[in-house]
Amino acid sequence: MVLSFRMLKVKATVNSKKMSRKKLFTTSRLIIDQLNDFFEDNETQIIKDIKMLFNPEVLEFLPSDWKNIKTEDQVENWLKRQLKESDLCFVELKGEKKIIGLLFLYYSKDNSDTLNIGYLLNKQYWGKGYASELWQVLKEIINNQLVY
Repeated sequence: MVLSFRMLKVKATVNSKKMSRKKLFTTSRLIIDQLNDFFEDNETQIIKDIKMLFNPEVLEFLPSDWKNIKTEDQVENWLKRQLKESDLCFVELKGEKKIIGLLFLYYSKDNSDTLNIGYLLNKQYWGKGYASELWQVLKEIINNQLVY
């Protein structure tokens, strides 16, 4: 089984000094888009939003080095590493300009046919069905992309 997630190759286009936004996908309440294309233009706000994700409950089962991230400089360095290693997407509430979570998509180093998926969601948004909504749409997209 081979999974082709070609939609992740969407790029923003330059439109009179501003990047035009091309969403990867949406759900009824969320916008999911690649962070790579918008990081430089919105770096300060993105770092502040992502710093809110780094709390002990959100990071409980994640790598120990993630648990030591406390400052905006540490978030920025972590974020730049993640952008090099994976397709990193932000999860945003429709109608708001605030990142409430991150979606990580990367192929396994051992097996290029294996897509690994992970996410972080700000604790403030837990228990509201956002993660379930995100996973449902991802599952539909992946099932439509499967090649046997």
